[in-house]
Amino acid sequence: MKKALLIPLLCCLLLSGCSHRHEWQEATCTAPRTCATCQETEGDPLDHDWQEADCTTPRSCKRCGITEGEAPGHEFSAPNYQDAPVCARCGLEQGEALTADFVTHGILCTAESGVSYDYYTCAREDTTPVKGQVTFTENKDEPLPVNLENLEGYEWRYIHISLVFDDPVAVKKNVRWSVTGEDYYTIELHDESLHMVDGGSNGFTVNYHGRDYTECLQYYEYDNGHWDTNVYYVDYDEWFRIPVGYDGVVVGVRDCSVDWVDGAYIYDGINENAVFYRLQ
Repeated sequence: MKKALLIPLLCCLLLSGCSHRHEWQEATCTAPRTCATCQETEGDPLDHDWQEADCTTPRSCKRCGITEGEAPGHEFSAPNYQDAPVCARCGLEQGEALTADFVTHGILCTAESGVSYDYYTCAREDTTPVKGQVTFTENKDEPLPVNLENLEGYEWRYIHISLVFDDPVAVKKNVRWSVTGEDYYTIELHDESLHMVDGGSNGFTVNYHGRDYTECLQYYEYDNGHWDTNVYYVDYDEWFRIPVGYDGVVVGVRDCSVDWVDGAYIYDGINENAVFYRLQ
């Protein structure tokens, strides 16, 4: 009789020991793997996998998308004559570079190397117009005069300016001419920084990619003009020490019938007869 009672009891115990089938939900950043029906857990939460903030997005988790804090925003540099504002964090460029002074004042700078252009100025005795020709010839291989020094971060550039006058007015009344050196980007900075240095050179400053280069030099040699069979010739040579790659040096000739006042800028002392060449 006792054996008969043990068999049903054993069956009951076996049936009560069977567990249900878990329906696992995978672990998240903040919760371990969890059964959806009985809430039993297994393992640990994954924790957040943070993506650091950028200029437009706060710190965020790559897994769950939760954010923390705020986007820091862009950190734009100040514009200069070569570069538009750029974000120091992400490199985004926004806006435009500063407008060059020659553009602002509508000064044309279109002469090409080795090409002759008509140049109108005036007689030495009065303002009678005189016609001539001017030629700008740039030569990157021209030897450097021995009195000029190289400087790290700078390079030397050379330009020859030839003036020829065969106008009868020039023969009769002689001729006035004017060669000028300017800066395409910052006319006023160039003029206000211009100063004499030892050796007959002019020192000046240019702003290039937002940095002031204060060791620029302009050195020139010329023959002051000479006559040959009723033709008046002027040969003018200039060397410029400027930052490597700088493209803002301008040389030109202006009409001397336009009055020049001490302290004036080039845009105050020219007319349509001025001819300008921008060093390449």
